[in-house]
Amino acid sequence: MVPLAMDPAADHETLLERLKPTRVELWLTRIRAHAALIGPVLLGLASLVILIKVAGRAAQLPGTIAPSTWWGMLQPDGSQAPGPAVGVIEIGAVAVLVWSWWQLLRSKRLGARGVAAIGALWSVPLTVGPVILSLDAYSYLAQGRLAQLGLDPYRLPPAALGRSAWLNGVDPFWRQSRSPYGPLTLLLQRLLVETGSVLAALVALHVFMLACLVVAFLVVARLTSVSDRPRVLLLAVVNPLVLLQLLGAAHWEALMVALLMGALWSWRSDRALLAIGLASTAAAVKAPAAFAVAVLVTLYFLAALPRRRAYAVVSAAGAAAAPWLALALVVPNPLGFVEAFSTPLTGRTLWAPTTLLAEVLAPAAAAIGVDVPFDAVLGACRAGGLMVAALFCAAMLLTARRRPAHSTIGLGLLVVALLGPVLYPWYIAWGLLPLAIGPTRHRRTLVALVSGFAFTALPGNRPLGMALLRLAADTPPAAALVAATVVLVAAAGIRYVYLLGPELTGRHRELETGVAPRPRPVEQRVLVVDQAHPHKVTPHKPHPHVHAHAH
Repeated sequence: MVPLAMDPAADHETLLERLKPTRVELWLTRIRAHAALIGPVLLGLASLVILIKVAGRAAQLPGTIAPSTWWGMLQPDGSQAPGPAVGVIEIGAVAVLVWSWWQLLRSKRLGARGVAAIGALWSVPLTVGPVILSLDAYSYLAQGRLAQLGLDPYRLPPAALGRSAWLNGVDPFWRQSRSPYGPLTLLLQRLLVETGSVLAALVALHVFMLACLVVAFLVVARLTSVSDRPRVLLLAVVNPLVLLQLLGAAHWEALMVALLMGALWSWRSDRALLAIGLASTAAAVKAPAAFAVAVLVTLYFLAALPRRRAYAVVSAAGAAAAPWLALALVVPNPLGFVEAFSTPLTGRTLWAPTTLLAEVLAPAAAAIGVDVPFDAVLGACRAGGLMVAALFCAAMLLTARRRPAHSTIGLGLLVVALLGPVLYPWYIAWGLLPLAIGPTRHRRTLVALVSGFAFTALPGNRPLGMALLRLAADTPPAAALVAATVVLVAAAGIRYVYLLGPELTGRHRELETGVAPRPRPVEQRVLVVDQAHPHKVTPHKPHPHVHAHAH
């Protein structure tokens, strides 16, 4: 009996079918490939949980009453002041979060979907937990309550509410301060109060800030190339500073940067008037965004033909004015925030460059016998910082055509934040997102800024600082040892950020393989030699879509 011949093609297909990995095997392969990321992701999540437990309670101050204990994470009132141990725990948790973020920045396997998954995972505790690090969110709601009652938050402080549940959580330092925020912010604050309770308004505020960051994430993804997208998303949105201050502390910068990124996306899509309108809307949230309006209007005017520049001026002015005219219909006194510009100056941030300069100049003047009050020195330093920032922004406007719009906007807003009278860590976000999508040469600086300012404005820093001062007075050697440890850790962090350079710019592939990445086709000018007249050389410009190589 002769056996039947087997079909080689069918046999090959059967073999391939047997060798095909199952779904479980595929998942196990992916887990092994990303095993190095599991540790940083889980450590970052654990540090955020610890911060919510510790920093939310530490942010409460005497005289404040929380609307809820939030599953035991908050105390009913702020009568129990945090001790130095709270500051140590906060700094340690932030250090772990920053280290985890650094490890993600170094990863070569992480894609945009992976960054989105990590951002979603890290956002969960910050969204469902209480407001941490700051009590500014309670001020937002108190100002919204004033607007709901028909009062003007630009002229009346939250204390005008009297005995009210909307005032109980407000920082006593800011209860006599008027609102410095734009009319769109005031409108949203009033809508939040319509939820009917402080607790519901806080939950709605957290969800709204999360939505703003999701919008910013999606727009940043659209503005960057596929190969560079994961790194840019980590640098711009999924970073410790943005997550802690814009989501955890619920600052309005989340809405401001979402609108700014929308404006840059519209600008790159050749919808200039829409971009100007979105930038103007961002200025209705926080006034510094007006610099973005000035940049886009300037570029729009310069790009217009000479005979159409009058039309360009009128159309740009209309696009910039449209959001404000719409807000004037629903917000009384929409320009009232101009009268309250001095509200942030009431505070004093020790890490602001202008304040640091005053802290150096005042003792130096006293040492040479010049008796100048510290407030006078501080005022002069603040005025000088504003002048330098104004000159820098003017220079950026005059040279705006030399660089992309997002670079001009990012650099200007970052300088305004750094040289302003006060510097809160969430101000860094003004220029962070526009610069993150720009040239790679800025990335190392941005990583350093995010890493450093993530440690500022922690509620436990004050009691820890007071304890260290007492330690320095009582036991100088121990204080010197602590200072040396801090310096060594900071130096190690700076060195680590410096070593991150190749990963941030994409040069790690060149360093590993020895082969530089293939440059993108660019338009070049080629010299054409006339064979009949060898001495005659004429420049030739190839077609824009043809990549010519000069020899």
